[in-house]
Amino acid sequence: MVGPSTGLGHNSIVFMMEAQLHWIVSALKHLRSTGAKSLYRSADGRVDTLWPGLTREYWLRTRRFRFRHYRVIK
Repeated sequence: MVGPSTGLGHNSIVFMMEAQLHWIVSALKHLRSTGAKSLYRSADGRVDTLWPGLTREYWLRTRRFRFRHYRVIK
């Protein structure tokens, strides 16, 4: 979840961690139900570590795991 270069200068990191945990649990439940294996990377193959936007936007985007946004390797 959080690590080097992932701190916020404008809001609570605890809020971001709670949103991350909610998303991770949703993703794991989906993967378990389909038997799929997945890697966490952006569409261009990079591993993104910083969130440049508002925490509210992050929270809205992580409210639900959207399987269609990911390529899954079985």
